[in-house]
Amino acid sequence: MSTWNDVKSYVSTQLKPGVLGNTDVQKILNSINAVINQLNAGSLDPQNDATWNPATSYPADTQPVIYRDTWLLSNVANNQGNEPINSSGVVHPTWRVVNASSGSGIKAWEAGVYPNSLEIVFYAGTLYYLNRGVVGASPFSSTDIDAEIAANQWTAMSGEGGAGGNYVINPGTFEQTDATNSSLTGVVYVLDGSTYNVDQSFSTQSTPSSGNSRWEMYVGKNDGTIDYLYGAEAADPSRPSQPSGTIAIREVLRLDSGEVREEIEVSDFIETKFRTAVTSNSTGKYALIWRGNISGVNNYGIQIDYIMPAQHDDASTGRIGTLNLNVTCQGGSPEAVKFENQDSNAQAGDFELLEFNDGTLGIYQKSTHWWGRVEALRVRNNTGLVLETDFYDNQPYAALPSSENSWSSAPSGSGGSEANNFTPTTGTTITFDQSRKYGFNGTPVTGNLTIGVTGAKEKNMAKVLHNDSTEPTITPPGGWI
Repeated sequence: MSTWNDVKSYVSTQLKPGVLGNTDVQKILNSINAVINQLNAGSLDPQNDATWNPATSYPADTQPVIYRDTWLLSNVANNQGNEPINSSGVVHPTWRVVNASSGSGIKAWEAGVYPNSLEIVFYAGTLYYLNRGVVGASPFSSTDIDAEIAANQWTAMSGEGGAGGNYVINPGTFEQTDATNSSLTGVVYVLDGSTYNVDQSFSTQSTPSSGNSRWEMYVGKNDGTIDYLYGAEAADPSRPSQPSGTIAIREVLRLDSGEVREEIEVSDFIETKFRTAVTSNSTGKYALIWRGNISGVNNYGIQIDYIMPAQHDDASTGRIGTLNLNVTCQGGSPEAVKFENQDSNAQAGDFELLEFNDGTLGIYQKSTHWWGRVEALRVRNNTGLVLETDFYDNQPYAALPSSENSWSSAPSGSGGSEANNFTPTTGTTITFDQSRKYGFNGTPVTGNLTIGVTGAKEKNMAKVLHNDSTEPTITPPGGWI
């Protein structure tokens, strides 16, 4: 028996006339049917008597009624005297049947009638209760919970272990309208139990001076307004401090070029999906999936949940895994890189990270099948600035392009990929202004080596691939030895 109607049918067959007096049997059946019908319709609290009254004029869409154990809403205004359901079970055209909450347990929100004095639903990872102080005691017709949350008709439940009831429902649309003005529209946030809808304009600091950038923050307050905060501009700027009792709405990094980069909240998944183009004869070839500008940025952190289908048209089988990239930058160039992926058959070099001379990094996926294909299931920003526009869709597989530097992904737990960025360099003077590698361009170094000191910095390293018939003489600068 999977429904209450099954129970009703079962009881009817068991209590056959003759077992008891016919009248008694009918009374028992009528009582059971009334209980089951009420369970099907939703248990109505006594103070919420919404039984249809022929003398009442009902408005359209907003005042649910119950009639013949069924919840209904009027389709027209001033609906009076029209019996919602006749004795044959036909619904009058001025009425429509709607679902109703059962009033027991906690369930996922769905559109329908909520008749009980206490109604609790689960929506978008949060429990909400129907705020009777706002909607009143009558049965409530819920059709758009996002709008109803914004109107305080549903209230988030806070408590120990929860988020405290403070969160952003919609960060809105941000625009830097000119060098000294910005705006936020459509912002909705919950703070200290109240929901605020905000459209606001701001006077901002001007574009940072050459070589500098600046972090700026927008925070919601419990009076329904948003404050604009900013840090000092610098080559390596710091974020402004967020005041207590506020909630962060947006963070942006403004560059000296006038570009504004938006900080996506850490751990928020970007709503973007992409896939590489189906390309025949793609084994061992590469397709671009992401390319981002790292100038003016200290750290990047990206997590891509991916699927590599067993067949090019199969979206459900094959390798499902996660690619993690964390890059620490200095002076517009990667200083340290951790590049790992994890799936059922992760191999070194499943992905390649390339550094280009225009200040960008690119991630390429290597195909291991004749028909290449990889799909992003979701993308998350872990530590830095990640833009949806940095991801590339429907890119074909081809040879890996030339680059200034490159890193191969490593299976997760194997120690990661190369920690330092080694700039390819030619010549026999070994310098330490940055980490460099010599002789790795296909032509090993020959001859004697000289150690240069100009611009040398601690912790920088040099790798030299030397191939000569005699061991080289290494000449250090005076005073080193």
